[in-house]
Amino acid sequence: MSSMRNHLYVRFGGGDRRILNERQRIYFLGMSNQEGKPAMLPDLNMEDKLNELEAERDWLWNACPVEKRDDFEPASESRLVRIAMNHVPKNYDDADE
Repeated sequence: MSSMRNHLYVRFGGGDRRILNERQRIYFLGMSNQEGKPAMLPDLNMEDKLNELEAERDWLWNACPVEKRDDFEPASESRLVRIAMNHVPKNYDDADE
């Protein structure tokens, strides 16, 4: 059993890699509320959305074994920033430069 899977079994009682992969996929897509819709709409409460993304990043970080966290790019802060910047609505263009 891989160390990641073993860690998930210990931490969450069932390390289903499909769940981890699906959560990571949704996170990379900006965690849209509806499949196929933009992750961030113009009337979005940006603080709530960023908190949601950060909470998912924390979940991924905690799911990773401690000894592998330094190399676990999906839960890095730079990935979080990249995801947010890739999904910011056009009405925030002046604010993000």
